[in-house]
Amino acid sequence: MNMLSVFFPGVWIHEGAHALACVLGQVKVHRIHVRSSSGVVVHDPTNARNAWMIALAPLAVGTIIAFVAWQAAAQAWETQPGMAIILGWISISSGFHAIPSTTDAFNIPRAILSRAKEILSGEYSFLFKATKTIGYGVTLPFSLLTAAIIFLANTSILFRLAWVGGILLLA
Repeated sequence: MNMLSVFFPGVWIHEGAHALACVLGQVKVHRIHVRSSSGVVVHDPTNARNAWMIALAPLAVGTIIAFVAWQAAAQAWETQPGMAIILGWISISSGFHAIPSTTDAFNIPRAILSRAKEILSGEYSFLFKATKTIGYGVTLPFSLLTAAIIFLANTSILFRLAWVGGILLLA
């Protein structure tokens, strides 16, 4: 573990959110590796629903933690300014790292396509194959749109700063 990782609680929260989503979706986690500015959760292959949950978990968890930590920092400022600074740092870091990575985003359509291929090549009835294919045909464009939005969010530091600023203004 890199000592600088301690200074980036948002990375820990981001990867922890992925791991939590894996546990909630009953997907086996093999390892969690966190570096100073990035990390990875290695887990078993999963279905499309769990892929959505795992990919978007940091957005929900990171945003909630950022909001709550900023609220707590504001309340602690008068009586415990040191604690308020730490909570503010956690809030900003968590909000900054709440945006799912490009890899996270593209895991969603990858899981949908993998499952669709598995169903089409499997020994299933025609009706089952047809309904599943239609379902995946509907969800795939949404997953690609989600991936594109997340990709664009990751290309600009301004988007991340705006996200954090929005959280702090709402808090």
